[in-house]
Amino acid sequence: WTGGANQQWSLRPEADGAWLMVNRNSGLCVAVNNASTANFAQITQWGDNGTPDHNWRFEDSDGLFPGNYYTLGNLAAGLNLDDPNSSSTAGTQIQLWYANGATAQNWLLCPQANGSYSLTNQAGGLRVDDPYGSSQQGTLQQLWYANNATAQDWWFNAQGNGVYSLTNQSGGLNLDDPGGSNTAGTHLQLWPANGSTAQDWNLIRR
Repeated sequence: WTGGANQQWSLRPEADGAWLMVNRNSGLCVAVNNASTANFAQITQWGDNGTPDHNWRFEDSDGLFPGNYYTLGNLAAGLNLDDPNSSSTAGTQIQLWYANGATAQNWLLCPQANGSYSLTNQAGGLRVDDPYGSSQQGTLQQLWYANNATAQDWWFNAQGNGVYSLTNQSGGLNLDDPGGSNTAGTHLQLWPANGSTAQDWNLIRR
């Protein structure tokens, strides 16, 4: 490591959750030579031409792929985290709803500098937000404009087999299905970590 521009890279998101790695010095992308799929293929740099040999996915230590959309299914309820009616209105409270394949149930995991993630809904374009960064148990969670506040940062705590609990950075409490309800339309709250399935979420990459 010398600190030279030839060793510096920017990450540019692609539509399918992959990333381009672009060298600061050359402006060229990291690519697989001749789009090879063989073991020991050479890695080179090349101008961006839209081919998949330039696209890379990043997996974190807990098995998540930053920059990808996920559905989040609550284990207690058997229902999905949902943006009601694909709302783009700030202040809309998130809910549980039947799995339906709609973009209102797709959430983009955006990595934050502190290792947490924000959750942005594909349909409404707003983030899951803890109102005013509340640490009051029972606070209902909403959608809000991206603002880089810790109220929109969530720690994903791996429980195994693709299941995670989500802890809000600001409030310090977990995203929770009140009483383990299986009623569609139930609004989600913050609650102290208790190890229940009401706080367990099955993440499926779209």
